[in-house]
Amino acid sequence: MTAKNLPVEDFLQMLVRNGLDEDTAGFLAPLQADAAAGYLDGDPAAMLALLGRPVTPPATAVRANL
Repeated sequence: MTAKNLPVEDFLQMLVRNGLDEDTAGFLAPLQADAAAGYLDGDPAAMLALLGRPVTPPATAVRANL
């Protein structure tokens, strides 16, 4: 399986076709587009300052809680 970025409207329709209500899909689709565009990329030093500790990678956090 290969990841593929979809236009916001196509992603929204895919979410609805797969059972998500239109309002929720309309909220999530633009967020996904923003994430794909890099809006969640950030400076690790800023996160360190905000959290007061290093960021824990998701895979590490999941493994620690299994």
